[in-house]
Amino acid sequence: MKKIIVIFILFVILSIGNSEILNWSQISYQAFLTGSSDDIDVVTSASPNANNTINTKLKSGLRWQHEFKRNFNNFNISFDNNLFYSEKSHESRNSFLFNDAKLKLSYFPNTHYFKLQYGNRWFDEDNTRILTIPGTEEITKQKMVHNTELQYKSNGKKLKFSFYGKLRNLDYDYFVFDEENSNDEFARFSEWENDIYTSAKISYEINNLFNIFVSGYYKDDLNESDLFNHRKFGVGLNYFKKYDFFNFLNANFYYYHNDSQRISNEKTHYFLTQMRYTKRIGTSLSGFVSYINRSCYDSKQSKLLRISNMLRIHVKYSYRLDTFLDSYVLTGIKINPENKGSLIFSELNQYFYKNLFGLFSIKYADELFYAFSTGFEYYLSPVKSFWIKNEFTDFKKTPTQNIIFIGSTVLF
Repeated sequence: MKKIIVIFILFVILSIGNSEILNWSQISYQAFLTGSSDDIDVVTSASPNANNTINTKLKSGLRWQHEFKRNFNNFNISFDNNLFYSEKSHESRNSFLFNDAKLKLSYFPNTHYFKLQYGNRWFDEDNTRILTIPGTEEITKQKMVHNTELQYKSNGKKLKFSFYGKLRNLDYDYFVFDEENSNDEFARFSEWENDIYTSAKISYEINNLFNIFVSGYYKDDLNESDLFNHRKFGVGLNYFKKYDFFNFLNANFYYYHNDSQRISNEKTHYFLTQMRYTKRIGTSLSGFVSYINRSCYDSKQSKLLRISNMLRIHVKYSYRLDTFLDSYVLTGIKINPENKGSLIFSELNQYFYKNLFGLFSIKYADELFYAFSTGFEYYLSPVKSFWIKNEFTDFKKTPTQNIIFIGSTVLF
């Protein structure tokens, strides 16, 4: 192991002369207002019964995001960090004080690609909600999450192979109702949850249009109970047709077999169909149409059942191409009735005067919410800007929320 570390350090030092450095940083202030006239309880303390009443006054927050990336000939290293703090508010947020950091090493000689990544998410105990987390049965509070990931891809002329593996280590507290306590209290325990996720895919190019592939997925909960274990194996067919530089069609048909105690029996045989047609007209107009269908075969009924359909249409018209950022209008619709995910949206980015841009967007989901945002961004240079933005959301079942952002972005 020591030899590997020494070789890696020497490799980095010898390659510095041929490297490129990227630094990107963004800091913003957030002010949160709610349309609610009532105080609420945001349960974030050590006991689910604790009193955490939050009033409706303006709440302030701060976000800092930074990315460092160094590129060498066939190697790069990057570090991303996202730090967020806000006073507790009515906002639907799992934590009001957290830090998310990622360190990534990539190596890509010729037709191969390797990636090793470590991620750490830290949550402040007094500012994090008590939730039900996938993989656990009790109500829990996250304290720290470690994610170690390994990825490999090989792109041959006809044969392609990919592998992905992840080890998740979750440090958390969980709460169990104490029946012997007359005050209806919860007993608190500390625990670690460890999971391994692995997946692999092999594809073969039959001709210029068709690829056939097989894939497998396995999740191990790494504990005595196998309740959350999941195995998945599938086969599929991919079709890609590039008619010309401005038109192409990509389609996938995929069948896989599910094996998990957490999945209902009728979803053991699962079918996924995806299609996307992309078109560009000149330099100004572009768009795509995509369709996704999820179905399953119920062997008891000997019947194919639809799970969901999703149709998505995007159209973008760009103008004022003489500035370093295009002015454009983007509009689209998503139809997803089974998951109540139908949505229409539109976005406008407009150049005004001397590097001043304005942004307006609106989203409308009939059964869930409608939202709109407005903002202005002024560029001191193509890599330095100041901006202000306002986001308003009216939820159907919860109070409205209004968030004001003031920030700066710097690339150096």
